[in-house]
Amino acid sequence: MADNPEVKIISYFSEEPIAPNMAWLAYVILPSGKMWDVRFNGSTKEAAIESAKRLYLSELARFKTNREDIENDKVKPVARGKKAPRSLPSVKKSRGKGQIWVVNRKTGKRARIDPASLAEYESKGFVKGGPRS
Repeated sequence: MADNPEVKIISYFSEEPIAPNMAWLAYVILPSGKMWDVRFNGSTKEAAIESAKRLYLSELARFKTNREDIENDKVKPVARGKKAPRSLPSVKKSRGKGQIWVVNRKTGKRARIDPASLAEYESKGFVKGGPRS
């Protein structure tokens, strides 16, 4: 490829293609030496190579644009497999903190009250108890 001399395109010919437009197969070898796992087919060798070259160059240009945006802080990259950091949890107030359970002996009604009002509830037939009393 003239635009990127580090990249190679390898093509194969099939003597028994599934379809006429699949007689030639082409793969792009990346600069790292790894194969780009995208298959390109064509009825001729030139057609398969041209479709591989066209898509690879368009993806390369798109990647470079995205890389420039990231480097210029236009886009913040997000690590794959990691969630964005959450805000600190809000502090919940404990329900009934400092309160006591009282139970009415006659009706079985239960209530949580402030310890200062225990005498008032005892005069109404309540006794200290628990939620399962």
